[in-house]
Amino acid sequence: MAREIGYRPTDGKNRVQELVYKLVACRVNVTAEVAALRGATEDYVTQTAEAVDGNALRMAGRL
Repeated sequence: MAREIGYRPTDGKNRVQELVYKLVACRVNVTAEVAALRGATEDYVTQTAEAVDGNALRMAGRL
């Protein structure tokens, strides 16, 4: 897949890991912003953010 877009496989892997780390770094702020939206339930937002975070880290670990 990486080669189809002109990346070397290592470049693709590095880019995915970079995106995962950025996602993890932004989780706290984004969770707070979403939880503050009208109709949002803070516990569900937090639980979902933690699940997304965990899944992203798990996928990056499989690369």
